[in-house]
Amino acid sequence: MAASGPVFAEAPRVVDASNRAVSTPATAPQRIVVANAAALHTLIAVHSDKKAAIGKIVAVSGDFTSRDKAHFIDLVKLYPELATKPVVKFGQDGQGLSPDEVLALKPDLAIVGGGGGAVQPNSLAGKLLAAGVPVVFTDYRSNPGRNSLASIRAVAAAVGENPETNAFVTFYASELARVQDVVSQIPLSQRPSVFVELRPSAERPCCGTAGKGNIGELVEKAGGINAGSYLIETPLGQAKAASVVALKPDFYVITGSDGGAVKFGRGHKAEAAKAGLSGIAALRPDVKDIPALRNGKVIGLWHSFYNHPFNVVAVQALAQQFYPGQFGALDPKETERKAWGFLGLEPAGTYWQALGK
Repeated sequence: MAASGPVFAEAPRVVDASNRAVSTPATAPQRIVVANAAALHTLIAVHSDKKAAIGKIVAVSGDFTSRDKAHFIDLVKLYPELATKPVVKFGQDGQGLSPDEVLALKPDLAIVGGGGGAVQPNSLAGKLLAAGVPVVFTDYRSNPGRNSLASIRAVAAAVGENPETNAFVTFYASELARVQDVVSQIPLSQRPSVFVELRPSAERPCCGTAGKGNIGELVEKAGGINAGSYLIETPLGQAKAASVVALKPDFYVITGSDGGAVKFGRGHKAEAAKAGLSGIAALRPDVKDIPALRNGKVIGLWHSFYNHPFNVVAVQALAQQFYPGQFGALDPKETERKAWGFLGLEPAGTYWQALGK
């Protein structure tokens, strides 16, 4: 017999990243599976009672505990109960609960990643759906420009919050609009060409990049032209240095995390990030003569913005660098502070940095 989910109070009026209808349930879910780190941050951000949200989680994804250790440590300090949650298996070799073991926890909601394509029957989402458990799909990774706000609204609705008035939904939408209202008036012919290299390092050849999707869509939301979209058909891929040179990008955007040539994220200092950005031309001699590197138009971003509900901070930071005249009054650092405040945290690190600033 299929497990029963929440009874919906009204006809569906919100869709998730997979275009599945989501509606606010008559009874808020009490046993929630959070199947990736981005979904965890979204759940806490939209929930009006943060501690209550943590209490409702019955399992959390392994990528939160393994890939995002700095934020995991600080969130556990704030919400100690998080450390007691069973971990959902992440990746082929990851440790943790299998889909069948997750089902045994009797969840009444699951929040997972994925914005398109067929759901595999043996996947966690596939087994939950087959058992009648409501599943909300979020996507900040493949098509964040299209799906980020929809994902946030869907999670808010699914946990019993009103997506029309929810504080985090309103925050994200209004901060994005501050950029979109301006860049929508800028002709394509006047927009800068931007190349993104993901986590450059001496060990990685040039150049892992965002094609049609991923951070490339954040570049486009900020009013740039994503050069990688001319080279790569998929959201992520590898571009040849000669092809990057031929495009002559005006800006060079790199991402960094705890590893790589330039480090960003919780605990990392702005001075170290700026020093790392100044060495990109030396790290990438094959592309050192492009306009962006010759002119010092290098911007660094926290790598996890490529799959995170706070990606509006990256959009604002990029827009201000692309169009300093139009966005002089914009304050991405304040937006960053407010975003982390929805988790109950201060930023406590460096999440973006421009070489010239």
